[in-house]
Amino acid sequence: MAQAAARLDPKGVIVKVVVFILSVLVMTVLTMAAIVAVVLVSPQAADGLLILATLAVTVLIYGPLVLGSLTAFWDTRRSAYGRSSFRIWLGVVLGLEAVGVVTIIVWAVFAGAPVWLPVVFSVGAAVLTVLALAIGRWLFRRDKARPMPELAWTPVTQRDITRRIAIVAITFVSVLAIGVIVFAIVGKDTSDVLGMGQQLVFAAQFAFIAAAMACIFVTVRLNRRLRDSTGPGRDLGLVRKLGRVVLRDKSMELTDEEQVAAAKFAAMTAIILPFQLGYLSLLYLGIGLQQVQFLVFGPSSPTSGWLLIAMVAVLVVLVPLYIRRIARARTYATDHAALLPGAGVAQR
Repeated sequence: MAQAAARLDPKGVIVKVVVFILSVLVMTVLTMAAIVAVVLVSPQAADGLLILATLAVTVLIYGPLVLGSLTAFWDTRRSAYGRSSFRIWLGVVLGLEAVGVVTIIVWAVFAGAPVWLPVVFSVGAAVLTVLALAIGRWLFRRDKARPMPELAWTPVTQRDITRRIAIVAITFVSVLAIGVIVFAIVGKDTSDVLGMGQQLVFAAQFAFIAAAMACIFVTVRLNRRLRDSTGPGRDLGLVRKLGRVVLRDKSMELTDEEQVAAAKFAAMTAIILPFQLGYLSLLYLGIGLQQVQFLVFGPSSPTSGWLLIAMVAVLVVLVPLYIRRIARARTYATDHAALLPGAGVAQR
């Protein structure tokens, strides 16, 4: 019965998936186009300037995506705490975008870039922000107008987790095998070890990135369950409160209803966060291999070495943070398992 109910409103699910895929594709294309434009108009610029410009355009493009996802997924106006939480998110993103605009202007001045380029980047970021907020709120209103029936809480079984891991692994192996075959056919001479190594690196790049995307897709339904675990209101303020309690180990007073929501939140985040960590790690491995390929096989890129250093630095900061939060979520879920509906039913 629960499975049948979960399959209701297929059009709504398809719309969300299509919007998500299009958003990722558009943002990726825009980011690559912006980075190419930066490199082409200032080929003689110092590596530091190119890195700053690359980081700036990335913020200007992905900042709006964060705001759009937030407004599409959560009710940012339901409670005072939710409105306050959204103002914090909005302030941080707009602040980063402002820093990005200033950075682009500084880059343009010192790199001798044409005046119209920073103007295009700045105006484009503003348009993307407005569009992302509008589309996000449209998706939320659309969801709210087509409410799904509330399903009884059921734990995610180990079999379900294993199936999702298998999907990621199969995606990696399949794309790697296809890539090796395709690049062996259309690529350069593979008669020597160097040529074979180059083709393998090519294929591995796509395999890691495809597996990273698979980590996102296998958690789509889990993220919906995470959202529903906070109640029908999807209050951004409540999820921020639960996150502070469960993931940051903050002491906050919770009502009986919020305690149950926190136990559900912990049980779901303990499963979702490892997939998010897998996404980040696999994506960075794919991009990192690409930069290693540029350094070893060419064409050489002045930013490849710096980008690799920056990526390692990000991983050094984020991986321990993810591991700590995963441990906290699992501990909280275990300590409060008795609050979950059907806690006495054994999982299979």
